[in-house]
Amino acid sequence: MPTLEQGIMTIIVCQMLSNLFLDIVLFRYDNLTKEVYILASKDIQIKIPSNGRWEFIND
Repeated sequence: MPTLEQGIMTIIVCQMLSNLFLDIVLFRYDNLTKEVYILASKDIQIKIPSNGRWEFIND
């Protein structure tokens, strides 16, 4: 189950992406890592750990 911080930050990040007219392709909570994963457009990857501090995933 996501933490309160993750839930709030997930909504904020999704709103920021939406404001930029970017499609949110995938939204997932991983029970193993306890992280929220967001894929926007084709190449923007964001993870939100349990502390709610989001970061880009660079490949």
